[in-house]
Amino acid sequence: MHWFWQKITLTDKQKVELERISSSRTHRSDYIERAKIILACAQMKSNAKIAEELHIHARTVKKWRDRWRTNEDKLALIDIEEKGINYTRKLLEILRDEARIGAPCKFTAEQICQIMIVASERLEDIGLPISHWSITSLQDELIKRGIVDDISRSHLAVFLNQAQIKPHKIKEWLHTPIENEEEYNRQVTTICQLYNNAPKLHEEGVHVLSCDEKTGIQALERKITPMKSGQIERQDSSYERHGTQCLIGNFEVATGRIISPTIGDTRTEQDFASHIEQTINTDSDGEWIFIMDNLNTHQSETLVRNIAKRLGITDSLGVKGESGILKSMETRAKFLSDELHRIRIVYTPKHASWLNQIEIWFGTLSKRVLKRLSAISTEELKRKIMAFIDYFNETMAKVYKWTYNGRPLTA
Repeated sequence: MHWFWQKITLTDKQKVELERISSSRTHRSDYIERAKIILACAQMKSNAKIAEELHIHARTVKKWRDRWRTNEDKLALIDIEEKGINYTRKLLEILRDEARIGAPCKFTAEQICQIMIVASERLEDIGLPISHWSITSLQDELIKRGIVDDISRSHLAVFLNQAQIKPHKIKEWLHTPIENEEEYNRQVTTICQLYNNAPKLHEEGVHVLSCDEKTGIQALERKITPMKSGQIERQDSSYERHGTQCLIGNFEVATGRIISPTIGDTRTEQDFASHIEQTINTDSDGEWIFIMDNLNTHQSETLVRNIAKRLGITDSLGVKGESGILKSMETRAKFLSDELHRIRIVYTPKHASWLNQIEIWFGTLSKRVLKRLSAISTEELKRKIMAFIDYFNETMAKVYKWTYNGRPLTA
């Protein structure tokens, strides 16, 4: 019998998987076509007959008949059939095109380096009245400077993508204004040291908490079509608003857990002071260190009076706006951050709330819950957030690996 009439032998597992691929609506069309070729070859059909049925060239059929008969990876399929591990992926590797060598690069390594240098230049520094490079303007500049005789837009785009240089993009970023660099460095170093020492302090009974509010959490009632086989979950762009809530959370640095969270309609001075009271009540005689930003409610009269009472301070605190500890935010913050107190606050520098670890956890809450949450009331919203916090503490809580030490990162 002539070689192209030789029957391809398939195991039951291979046949089932190839049939699944051949009828798939999600796999690539070339994989589907090749699966059909292999199945047809296993039915003792000639190359010409298969080509006619699939409306392809007979040489294509011959190519994939030979590929299947000689591919050594096919043996690995048999080895993993019982385990079923990565079986589909291994089968698709057999149906994949072989890597092509391609034409040699028309540009030297030196030319490519020069292209990257020009692409990274600030246009203002070289006297060009445009804000950033476009592919066309960069292309013209490279030819003008004699770096290349000619280069296509697509070729230039490939070089930029490989180097991950994107002159057409910009990202909003807050460049922290530092009024007093010495004080700024002191605050940052203090916070980083607290993060690193938190496990040891925890063993000694000292609670180190990262604290902040997440405001304006909306109770949105969304129209959702649940996910099913072959179709992802669909969410309508319209929704109904049912109010907002404010979450005040404490991230325990030594354990990675959220403790004593409060959720309410507002975030007033009294709300925050009550939250701190509630938190301290879990260990009334313990030592507490709260890391938080410089929001006015974090330096309020109510907070000062509550903590002074906890500390047993009976001296006059003065009058808000006039005298004593209560006179101004500055005097209140100085009292609240006194290192001699067993309950104290460590403030992040202005415009540097990124130092607060709970901001990382708020990101987790947004991604895992709020992004797709649907709630018909603020009560349901509150219930779902609290349920997630319990779930997080039981299954996801971990200590953040804090590598920043307050000094500029070096290579």
